[in-house]
Amino acid sequence: MQFETSDEPATLQLTASGDETTPGGAATVEFSLTNTGEATADTPGIQLGGIWTDPDWEIASADGDDGDWSEVDGFWQVDELAPQESQSPAVTLAVPEDTSPGEYVVEADAYVDIEADPVDEASATIQVADDEPPALPGEENPPQDLDSDGLYEDVNGDGEFTIADVQLFFQHRNADVVQDNPESFNFDGEEPADVSISDVQALFQLFQDQR
Repeated sequence: MQFETSDEPATLQLTASGDETTPGGAATVEFSLTNTGEATADTPGIQLGGIWTDPDWEIASADGDDGDWSEVDGFWQVDELAPQESQSPAVTLAVPEDTSPGEYVVEADAYVDIEADPVDEASATIQVADDEPPALPGEENPPQDLDSDGLYEDVNGDGEFTIADVQLFFQHRNADVVQDNPESFNFDGEEPADVSISDVQALFQLFQDQR
């Protein structure tokens, strides 16, 4: 959305791209600020808004390109931006552990002069997904990680790790719920995680080792 800039010495165009993460994770929002006018913009800046204003959301790290971020104020500024030049600052936000799955919007305004009105605005969506795999086909309960090692050996979610979990995993190893959550079922420890028959064999070995 472009605002009127007839009284400004430069015209700025701001875009933003979002990210996907899980509760307790981090999400990076990348910006592109371009001077589309014919005059140099002196000390243009970007001000964050939206979900960033929630006190539980914080900037974990920031990349200023040629400018600098104020991680407290959520403001980025560069010394100048010549006509047709661009800057690509980015911020990584720490997502609180208790964040509910859903979409969260980071807003930003672009300023030629922080004392004046913004000349452009942009927004980016952070998609926060549940970090636990859902129930396998035909099952009522989602898998459980019984020993908190990040692997969901209790595949049928009944609170125990038995041969039934190995059998269920073998039967549904190619199901979307398994293939879409490879890190949760990476029993063979291979990287990058990719669920295959070797993970079934590794899960069976885990079952044997606990007996």
